[in-house]
Amino acid sequence: MAFEPKRFQTETHCEEIGRRRAATARENGKSGGQMSELYRSIMGEVAGQVGDIAKELGTDEETAAGAIGTAVPLMIGGLSRLASSSDEGALALFDALEKEEEEEEEKGFFGNMASLLTSPLALAAGGMLVNRMFGGRKGPIEAGLSSAFGLGRRESGNLFLALTPVVLGTLRRHKRQKRLDSAGVADLLRREEREIREESKELDGLLGVFDRDDDGGVLDDVAKMGAAVVGAGIVAKMFKRD
Repeated sequence: MAFEPKRFQTETHCEEIGRRRAATARENGKSGGQMSELYRSIMGEVAGQVGDIAKELGTDEETAAGAIGTAVPLMIGGLSRLASSSDEGALALFDALEKEEEEEEEKGFFGNMASLLTSPLALAAGGMLVNRMFGGRKGPIEAGLSSAFGLGRRESGNLFLALTPVVLGTLRRHKRQKRLDSAGVADLLRREEREIREESKELDGLLGVFDRDDDGGVLDDVAKMGAAVVGAGIVAKMFKRD
């Protein structure tokens, strides 16, 4: 059965975002973007586990897929801001990537994300980085994800924590393949964030939360644009489910 996301009414907000995105594209001489390789890689890692993740979240598979597809670009955007915020931020992220040994990846670091949702140790390990990548926006972002997909706040927070080793592991693989130093990782993340934002007005609007300082605005934007990302078929496209 084809993956059919629910449709949501966010046209007015999306049109406003779309106008800004179109103007930016014209200024850059671009008519559209190339989908982020990092986003696609991460989604590919979890594609076969959505059913198990849904059970741990206490929801259906469609909702879990939408939440994952919304959480991942937010995490890439957060990591991009962390890596670009200062030399300290870039080095902190680089150290986190270096800390994970190759043998951990071989043992199935990506292999069972559903189990990470029930592992206090794994969730605690992801907590520090999630706090750093989202900063003061962490609470509103989690609340917005809860609102968009009907998840509890605890489940939304745990989803970000469980995704952290998957996101870091995929980023680490890109770092090794491209032989990047801390500055190179920061450049890679900036490029990936830009490609995500150029992909669609919905994703551009979603990552626009990093340009806001008011908690209510962040929460509302994540809720509205998270729903819109699913409604536009972007999550279905990323999972390539037939």
